[in-house]
Amino acid sequence: MDVNSAEPGTEKDDRTTDALELFFDLVFVFPMSQVTQLMLAESSWLGLGRGALALTAVWWTWVCYAWLTNSTGDAGVAARVLTIAAMAAMLVAGIALPDAFGDRALVFAVAFLCVRLVHLVLLALETWHSREQRSAAIHLMPSLLAGPCLVLLAAFLDAPYRELVWILAALIDLGGPLVVGVGGLRVLPRYFVDRHGLIIIIALGETIVQVGTGANPEA
Repeated sequence: MDVNSAEPGTEKDDRTTDALELFFDLVFVFPMSQVTQLMLAESSWLGLGRGALALTAVWWTWVCYAWLTNSTGDAGVAARVLTIAAMAAMLVAGIALPDAFGDRALVFAVAFLCVRLVHLVLLALETWHSREQRSAAIHLMPSLLAGPCLVLLAAFLDAPYRELVWILAALIDLGGPLVVGVGGLRVLPRYFVDRHGLIIIIALGETIVQVGTGANPEA
């Protein structure tokens, strides 16, 4: 991410996380916590690997949205509606995640693809007025779309081909920005650090709730 693409003084690093973004992060923490259930269903190295792949998919999707919102402080109505739609799709993906390599593989894949499609629409809307950012976004879009499409393809395959396609999807998802480059996309460092810190706090809070609930025999 190119933090120096904007001219000095043209953007102030005073962006703060709003209520919708906090709610968005809370929704994403749910599928992250569901990774545990996925691994418990298969207590082996295979289960651990599946959990790592699922967590990578969810975490990288959240990171993509964090990139998107870091320099857009005043989202319009359309952007907010699309963000809520992405949250709904991720909630469905989270519900299906414990069986994402089994009977609910297709449900998870379709919901995951919808989340990424919404992201691409938002990315196009937010970068349309800047030639530099629009060019960077266009170059990134194929790799951002390829990963979820491969996860959808994997839903129709059996093990071990399903897992192999998931690995390929993760490599394309994570490697796309490294290969294509992200020059032209701006980052506000303070907001970016604040956003990551908040989702970690939310995730820790979810963990504490689960530990407390498990320790209560009447729960």
